[in-house]
Amino acid sequence: MTDNTIIRTATDAEAVQLFEECLDKAFQPGASGGVFAYQWVPGEPAGPYQTRPDLVRITEKVTALEKAKWKHVQMFIIDSGDNFGDSWKLIYHAGMEVATFIQE
Repeated sequence: MTDNTIIRTATDAEAVQLFEECLDKAFQPGASGGVFAYQWVPGEPAGPYQTRPDLVRITEKVTALEKAKWKHVQMFIIDSGDNFGDSWKLIYHAGMEVATFIQE
């Protein structure tokens, strides 16, 4: 970690707002990186009564909290920045409404 690293943690409504803002930024023209949804899914290769982790890349701008298909996601990971060298990450735990933002 460098001296100019910024780390911000938010909860509840502030976390939701931070997540939505970062989601918007991640799909702006010139943005780099990607948006990912992390979830646990049943079945192979873990077995029929077990779960395995699944990381899904989100390729289009969505309001993730309002879409029924994303309600089962445990965590969203945004690894982004821009073509001017800005680099940042956001980890958002949807069920807990907790977000951690890291600006490098």
